[in-house]
Amino acid sequence: MKGMFCPECGSTKGPFIKGLCKNCFQRKQRIIQLPKRIKVESCKSCNRVRVGGKWTEQTEEVLKDSLSKKVKIKEMQKPVFSIELEPLNEKTLATIIAKGEIDGAEIEASAQTMLVS
Repeated sequence: MKGMFCPECGSTKGPFIKGLCKNCFQRKQRIIQLPKRIKVESCKSCNRVRVGGKWTEQTEEVLKDSLSKKVKIKEMQKPVFSIELEPLNEKTLATIIAKGEIDGAEIEASAQTMLVS
């Protein structure tokens, strides 16, 4: 890749993704797409949640599985993602971290959303 440079910052250090250096690409592109807030239907008396039309026990795994169906990973090949949940009063902060490849370069991206009852 001799002679390549990033048009955003001028860096000549690769890898380059879609013509930008890795740092500028990650700053400009929204790789993980998900809503800012996700409504989780839950029962206050029995602590169950509705997932796919069925009421089930509210566990971290059930919430992660439900959330993973709403995550869209843009342009990343071989994405592997993890979800971390942090309870905050009546809400839960979910952090999604995706690792994969874009144009042959390894890349990691993260995004957050709020799960609300």
